[in-house]
Formats: sequence, C-alpha cells, structure tokens
Amino acid sequence: METETNSESLIYTYRRGKKVYLKKEHDQLVVRETPETMERMDFRGRLQQVSPQSTRLSVKSEDLDAIMGEVRKESVAHHAYKQESNGAEFLITDRIMVTFKEKVSNDVLTAFMAKYALILLTKYSTREFLLRLTDQTGMNPFKLVVLINETENSLIESCEHDLNQRMTISDLIIPVDPKYSRQWHLHKRFVDTAFDPRSSSNCEDAWNLLNHFGDNQVVIAVTDDGCKLDHADLIR
Repeated sequence: METETNSESLIYTYRRGKKVYLKKEHDQLVVRETPETMERMDFRGRLQQVSPQSTRLSVKSEDLDAIMGEVRKESVAHHAYKQESNGAEFLITDRIMVTFKEKVSNDVLTAFMAKYALILLTKYSTREFLLRLTDQTGMNPFKLVVLINETENSLIESCEHDLNQRMTISDLIIPVDPKYSRQWHLHKRFVDTAFDPRSSSNCEDAWNLLNHFGDNQVVIAVTDDGCKLDHADLIR
C-alpha cells in the first residue's frame, strides 16, 4: 500500500502484525524464474538468484517499467524493495501466509480463497495456510496483505508475505573455550580413533550458513545420561 508523506510516496505492508515501511528499488525487479530460465527468455541485465525459484534482475532505472511489462507477459514479477528502517532486503513473492484466529472449516477457507482468488499451496495446521495469488486476484501482494490485515480482523489473526530469504556465508568466530577443539560433535577437526567423524553434527557449517543469526538472550539446555563431576567446566 502507498501513502503520501512529505511529498514522497511511502510504501507499507505488514510483518509480524506491524506496519513495515519500504523503499522501492528503481533499478531492480524479482522474477519467479531461475537465472537459467531468464537467460533463455533473453532478458538482458545482471541476474542474481535470490531463492531456489526466484531471480533478481538489475537493469537501468529508465528501462525498469518497460522490462517489467515484458517480463510479466511470460512470468510473475515484482519490484524489489528494501526496508526503510534498516535497508534490509524485502523481496516479496506471489505467496502469502494467512493465520486464522481459530480452527477454520473447509467451507470458510474455500470462501476466503474464492473472495481473493487464491490457491492453497500448503496447510501447516488447522489455522495456518500458505496461499498463492492468481491472475484473478486483481491486486499485487502488497495491496492484498494490507487489505486482509485491515479489513478481515474478525477472521484473521495475521497475514504476511512469504518472502524470498537469501542465505549468506560469513567468517566463523570460533569459541574461545580452550577445550572446544575436542568437541568432536560440533566439528570434524578433532582426530581420534575413538571417535567416528561421521557422528559430528557439523555445527560450524550451520553457523556459517546462518550468518550468526540468533539472539544471545536465548538459553539452550542440554541433557545427558551422565555427568563427569570433576570436569573443569563444573568446578567453581
């Protein structure tokens, strides 16, 4: 949805029940195709895959509208956006996630999908559904998410975009615990005939992929079937 503030067009939608203000990228669009398919479609510009089935196409700003029109003749395409507050990517798709306030019957769900010309992709629970827009929906995903959140309050708990999320790899900060090197279950660098490297959970690889995603306020408890009472970590 767009609103006028200080003579500038501000775009907003909803994320986790709150308004999120966005800025439109004037030289990029996101297409629901792989880079290989985009090349076969002969669209010129810099291609960058942003999800398994989506590609960001970077073009000259003056050509954006014309190229967007051409792409939409053959595929689903949307503008690329970033969050106004922090500049983070906000790459929408033609899919939305809807959570009803209570268990929903098939009749109610069917009526809701028919109202907005949606297709059911995945049922996560009796209240949570992944839905896709169609050509008959009559509006873009931004307008639909805003409309549902602002007019379906009696039926819907939340409605938000199923965003393209890109995973990045960063330099891993190895824990400083001097005995970390012997934690064979976290990595494969500890070599000992008593341990099979295949038993490692490869946590370091996961940490790299997650780009240190998480919160240091989260506490994880680990239970085991034994305890070495004289272990250094338990000595106070």
